[in-house]
Amino acid sequence: MAARSLFLLALFFVGFGCEGDEDICTLGDTQTCSCADGVDGVQSCNSDGSAWGTCRCGGETKIIAPAGGGVYLGQAESAPGARASFESASGKKVAIWQRFDVIHGQEEDPSRHALSFDVALAQQAWDQGYIVFASAFEAYPGHSSFTVDKLLVGTYDADLATLAGQFKEFGRPMFFSTAREPNVILSDYMGGFGPDGDKSTAWAYENERTTGDFTPPTGPSGSPDLYVGLGDSEACDGLERLAAAQRYYYDFFVRREGIDFLTFDTMGWNADIGAELEEDAWTVPCGNLRAFHGMLVGYADWVSINTYFDTDDVIPLPTVEKYLADLDKFMNEVIRGGPLASLPVMITELGFCGADAPSKISQGLDAIVSNYPEIGAVIFWGDDSNIGLECLVDPGPEADAFNTVMTANPDSFHSCVTFSDGTSPPGCQ
Repeated sequence: MAARSLFLLALFFVGFGCEGDEDICTLGDTQTCSCADGVDGVQSCNSDGSAWGTCRCGGETKIIAPAGGGVYLGQAESAPGARASFESASGKKVAIWQRFDVIHGQEEDPSRHALSFDVALAQQAWDQGYIVFASAFEAYPGHSSFTVDKLLVGTYDADLATLAGQFKEFGRPMFFSTAREPNVILSDYMGGFGPDGDKSTAWAYENERTTGDFTPPTGPSGSPDLYVGLGDSEACDGLERLAAAQRYYYDFFVRREGIDFLTFDTMGWNADIGAELEEDAWTVPCGNLRAFHGMLVGYADWVSINTYFDTDDVIPLPTVEKYLADLDKFMNEVIRGGPLASLPVMITELGFCGADAPSKISQGLDAIVSNYPEIGAVIFWGDDSNIGLECLVDPGPEADAFNTVMTANPDSFHSCVTFSDGTSPPGCQ
């Protein structure tokens, strides 16, 4: 999840361009629409003005709203006990508990687990005042036999209907992620190339087929224009397929199943701060975050990014000032002014890792809450032996640094989320 290889993208991919043929609405516009139960919903204009997004149904929609200042605190259970350890070390409860055991079968591997949502575990977290993350099949063709192309023609609808039933049984607001780190397109778990979307990135590069092989089908009944704007011959096929998957999941769970409590993020784009990126790393097709966000207008509630004050790509190691300068450049050149600039931003993986972690926390966390009002949530990553990361805020100098920042910014760290109807989890304090 915390791979850092965006800089390689520029070695393989070339420019991006996309223009809509005819404007029928303006970015930012909304209108009422009809839901399956006859209740009016709301839909937003897509990024190029060519179509309206999926109808957001449910008269009592309850999604996770920004705090109105400061950040929601979160902890990823990247290792057992990470959330409890952080809370003990920092003396501060988190609002978001990213525990990965509430969803099983995301890799579409029936020999291991069927796709399912653990209602009991999610309820346990809710009763303690925590918000969890849900997902469905991760939209990464490299996992197994899953492909986005099969998703889009309804192959997995029976599994998704079962999952929807479990979501409804839980019935509480939670985040939903289609995938994670879509820009790490060269990693083994990515892919999504070729006419059927089942080819690897290595295949795409070797065959010079990174673009032009994705032709989305007509949208499902009730949403025939679901994929308008996708299928651009010059866009990265892998990213377009991920965007199509997000639109499909949004349409399936929100419009077709009437679930009104899922908050959709944008999959945690890796900001890759501290790395030596090529000059055009943020504009090549498979590294173009603004283009990707343009594909998600109307199908996302929060922008999500991943940010690690740690890299193994650069020797000597970057200074804290280098990380901060890179973060500032990323926020100003990529996020601000982009197609989803009106949405709150969540750092779904925030790591102050390795050498000099206390200084990274002192300066980095203070900069996040002081300089970027659009950032409304931070979820700390912990220790992760699978990828050699040591990021958990431990007792001692790291916890002291966190508490110093928290003391200096007493209104900036929140242990309870607020929903769009103004309420919070009942077990939250």
